Amino acid sequence: MTVYEEEGLNGLHTKLDILTKRNKENELMDFVLSYEPHAFIVSFEPQRFKGGYLLKSMKKNTKEKEIKST
Repeated sequence: MTVYEEEGLNGLHTKLDILTKRNKENELMDFVLSYEPHAFIVSFEPQRFKGGYLLKSMKKNTKEKEIKST
């Protein structure tokens, strides 16, 4: 997650950029809306990404699944 302070029409706003796994999206939306019912939310499928914590975690989980299935 990356947090930004931005100025909008009605003053300062907090912007969160969050990358999450697809199967956790609904849970994340519910969590955000429980704190801020009027939050403006944009969700999209990333086409390409490189590096970072999530990519390392995904590779590790894939290797663990391959080992368990053999």
